Amino acid sequence: MVSDRLCLVSGATSGIGLALACALAARGARVVGLGRAPDKAARAFQAVKAAAPESDVRYDILDLSSLKAVADYARSFLDRESRPLDVLVNCAGLYSDRRQLSVDGYEMQFAINHLAAFALTEGLAESLESSSDGRVVAVSSDSHYYGWMRWKKIEAALRGEKPRTPYFGLGAYEESKLANVLFVRALATRHAFTSFAADPGLVNTEMGLKQGASLGSLVWGVRRRFGTIPEVPAKAIADLVSDPALKGRSGGYWKEGREVPPSRRALDDDAARRLWALSQALVDRALAESALSEPFRN
Repeated sequence: MVSDRLCLVSGATSGIGLALACALAARGARVVGLGRAPDKAARAFQAVKAAAPESDVRYDILDLSSLKAVADYARSFLDRESRPLDVLVNCAGLYSDRRQLSVDGYEMQFAINHLAAFALTEGLAESLESSSDGRVVAVSSDSHYYGWMRWKKIEAALRGEKPRTPYFGLGAYEESKLANVLFVRALATRHAFTSFAADPGLVNTEMGLKQGASLGSLVWGVRRRFGTIPEVPAKAIADLVSDPALKGRSGGYWKEGREVPPSRRALDDDAARRLWALSQALVDRALAESALSEPFRN
């Protein structure tokens, strides 16, 4: 049950995230949605209130491309809330055919789809562990089956080196989705709360469609044409964070309400540990550089 539980959902202004915010609010949860654009957040808030008029919901603005902004938000969330966070769903996602860099200089898909989720979860981990039944979901994808971790590229980013190889957007997306599954596998060994990776399947959303004529736009166009409505995976995720029988079943990969085998690469515990260490180092580097760039105030 999620009635009266405090739930935080990133990427909650459209697609699966918005549908999930509506589903959780309808079940009586107290919902905090995250979005980057104030106008979209305002519209999403109205959509949730329309779906669940008596719900306790608010929307906060957060730029997930800045790890300092993520860390600052986590601290402000903890300062503002007097009760533990019960549920965190990392639903925000990005696809791009063009190489883009985050505020911190990291490849944007890896930064948004993985590093922001890592930083937000770790920033709120103590509160989640204080809950009687804390739960974390990372929304992954079946794309992870085709992905592999480009360790040299990640290590180069840690050294502050600019990319030298051609950019393949689908490959970067697949890698970020594999990172989601490895992250959840590592979470299961490090924290007492319950963690899941969730595969929403083919979903009709606007993600990936603003790419012009490209392989990526073709792939996402097919997903949109044959995909289900966002409310279907949203219900499955809401069930994941609601079902008392799933408490403690951490680290698994879930699709359509069932735990299913992830890719062979996603079962590599050494890779999960390596990704965790590199992710922490990338976050630490970004926060350190952000502190150095801030003007001194007496």
